Amino acid sequence: MGLFLDDTAGRSPACLGPVCPDPLKKTTQSLLRPRALEPVCRPAACSTAVVDPREPGAKRGTAGLVGPHIAQHKKPKPVRASMTPEVSRTMSPDLYVDNESLVFDHDRAESLCCPAPPLAAVSFVATTEGLPERLPELARACGDEAASFVAALSSPRQGWLFVADGPWREATSLVLHRRLWKNRVSLSESQVGGRRSEEVAIRNGRNVRYAGVVQVTPELMDQAVDIVRTDHACAIIFSSRVDMTDPANIETIFRSAFSGASDEARIDVDWLALAVSLCPLGDVLLRVSGLFDDREAAVDLIATPENLSTR
Repeated sequence: MGLFLDDTAGRSPACLGPVCPDPLKKTTQSLLRPRALEPVCRPAACSTAVVDPREPGAKRGTAGLVGPHIAQHKKPKPVRASMTPEVSRTMSPDLYVDNESLVFDHDRAESLCCPAPPLAAVSFVATTEGLPERLPELARACGDEAASFVAALSSPRQGWLFVADGPWREATSLVLHRRLWKNRVSLSESQVGGRRSEEVAIRNGRNVRYAGVVQVTPELMDQAVDIVRTDHACAIIFSSRVDMTDPANIETIFRSAFSGASDEARIDVDWLALAVSLCPLGDVLLRVSGLFDDREAAVDLIATPENLSTR
């Protein structure tokens, strides 16, 4: 049997050094004594803490109320300040000479209608210095200014959206069934537009195209501007005539808008031919320009000079 030597005998407690605590005693004490709550440091990206909604600056998130000092799991998208586009206006009294709006070929106008009617324009332009993602907003701002200008003209006019489909297609049963409005769901199901004409079939041998008009109410104006800007087979016509929905008038507009309509490649509105045909009747045409890669949107009101005079 070995001899156990107590080497602490005769030594003061201060000299004994660290003493191994009793683990059972420590566990018992920890159960009986409440522990003080200590702040826990968490990475900001992993925080899911919830704060009192009365806390200044608190806002509602997707998973609860979070304070401004607590980061979300998903970084919120920056909110861009809303800015009203600045729209400039330019008057061009003669479109057959160099001007700030658009230039028409006088000789070609003479070949379409002799003598060529005088044509003028009022242009509304808005530009952006950043990405061209604001083009729809810029075009709508120009359209609003143009609509206000037309409302102030000496004689009242109603806006009509002229709509035509794409190139000539063979008159199959499917094409004859769908016609025009079934391919324009946004217009056929829209509750903000006014009267809508019948779909007028324009024949060219075995091929066919369709055209029609929709009354442009104030609620439809933004959509109409977007359609004319992106679909070059469409136009907005302000007119005081009462025959706008007549099939004969729609076919006349079509024949003018697509000069040389037998050419299957012709799907863009011929603005000169359309202006020469309709403007002498007192109509005002609205043309929109500005595509996805542009940084400028413009709206041109085309008419004879006397029909652009305001009250």
